[in-house]
Amino acid sequence: MNEWTWSGEANPARELSCAWDWYRSRSAGITDVELFEQATTAAARAVGLDGVLGTLAEGTLADIAVYAYSAQPYRAVIQSSATDAWLTVIDGDALFGLPSLVEPIAATIDWCETVDACGEERTLCVQSAS
Repeated sequence: MNEWTWSGEANPARELSCAWDWYRSRSAGITDVELFEQATTAAARAVGLDGVLGTLAEGTLADIAVYAYSAQPYRAVIQSSATDAWLTVIDGDALFGLPSLVEPIAATIDWCETVDACGEERTLCVQSAS
């Protein structure tokens, strides 16, 4: 169990799914877009960091997850699993994803290795603490 999230999930997209289930269990109406905005722009605003976090805009800090195209992109993220993310970029560095997407843009390829992610090949790039 993960100690730093409300649901115990390590995957932020899974957190969205848990939030969706919570709203639905209380018959509270919320759209996929509203839920996504609560986790991004509204969250940044709540902690006084709007204009710094929560949007994809020049001059803002952003962590980015890239998924396959979907006609319902917000629903696809809410329902995603660990293997659905094609690319994860944290603080400007490609850290996890499909080898064909991560390896060409990884900051330091020496920090990368191929791993099994739920039966699918992914590249994981992390710096060793040693």
